[in-house]
Amino acid sequence: MPFWGIEQQNQYFTLQKSQEPGNIIFKNVFSTIKNLLDAKQPPYRILFHKDLESVCLQIAISESREAIESAWDWIKINMLPELENISSSFAKEEYVVKKVNAIVSETATNSDADELIQDNNIRNASRTFKKTFDVPATERLVNYYSCSCNSRQGWMYISENFVGFYSYLLGFELKILIELKEVKDIIKEPIRKLFRHSLRIITKDSKEYLFTNMFKRDEVYDLLIQLASDSIQRLLKSTTSKALKDSTTNAINHSPISRESKPEDGDTLISPSSRTNNPLKTILQHRKQNERFRQLFRLPEEEQLIDSINVTYYFQSTTAKATVEKIKHLGILYLSQNFLCFGSSNDTAVLASDMDQSPCSVILPLYTITRLERINNDTYRSELILTIWHKMTHNFKVDIR
Repeated sequence: MPFWGIEQQNQYFTLQKSQEPGNIIFKNVFSTIKNLLDAKQPPYRILFHKDLESVCLQIAISESREAIESAWDWIKINMLPELENISSSFAKEEYVVKKVNAIVSETATNSDADELIQDNNIRNASRTFKKTFDVPATERLVNYYSCSCNSRQGWMYISENFVGFYSYLLGFELKILIELKEVKDIIKEPIRKLFRHSLRIITKDSKEYLFTNMFKRDEVYDLLIQLASDSIQRLLKSTTSKALKDSTTNAINHSPISRESKPEDGDTLISPSSRTNNPLKTILQHRKQNERFRQLFRLPEEEQLIDSINVTYYFQSTTAKATVEKIKHLGILYLSQNFLCFGSSNDTAVLASDMDQSPCSVILPLYTITRLERINNDTYRSELILTIWHKMTHNFKVDIR
């Protein structure tokens, strides 16, 4: 953690500036520890203390002296007079906390997307990523991982459009930034004694980067593959949209439709409405689940998975001898906006000797369901009996044994 020196102080607030050791050796060691722990902090901060013996509350941080002094002046004008009229020290602290939270919420809603990230580690890593690399302020961090590159331990940062690596060890700095649309190949390297859990990234200009000591290599690989594909798709869509726009400029100019500036399809990774509610990593996982769901049942691209549950599917089949057999499959029941789908699980079916071994897939458009019954009994928590237009019944049982 940095050492702090006092710049300004009054009865309730203290403005401090971080100070690094003067000795060059201690300075390098100090910077190395901060990098390894990912504990970089802005050089300026303001603390609130309700009394001399209480723990201080950090209420403001800044990268520049001008910004922190502006906050200091605002505090003296808008908060100090109110604190003088409050007698209880606990009431003073409560007032400051509520005031600062209100300001942070309003500021975050209007400008800083990082403030809307609920995960403190991701939020701090996002600030470090933007401070370290020359990326747009709107770039959003997905996740970060500890790894090595060129035998130097550091941190890999993965955002919507970039993958970056930063290391600072004993005065030597290594900084790598790769744009995902320039990635040609991502390869899992074989496990070796010295380079375990390795991942190699090859760019279009034939540059290669080997990242080692990556304990979550499979997770990083899947994430990079997904983001690189998204980046290429956005590039192709934007290129196609621009070509179409250039070729139809005259028609658009004479069109009665309003020409207000709107984002092109695919320009953003997710819709703006979902940006402030869910972490980006969770949204990407949901997108991956939706893609697998649509591929499994060959559904339209607009279908989104709403929920799924493990069930046992029963249906009756008439054989050539006119006998009725009751066939059952263990699997998963999926629900989307317009479909109810079932897919059998072969791995689970093997465990039960009475389960039919052949795969089973059922796709029911919701509009074909004419009747729905729910039955509770002792063996199963619930049983759903669906009747469709063709008078065929489908039984789904949720087994809790």
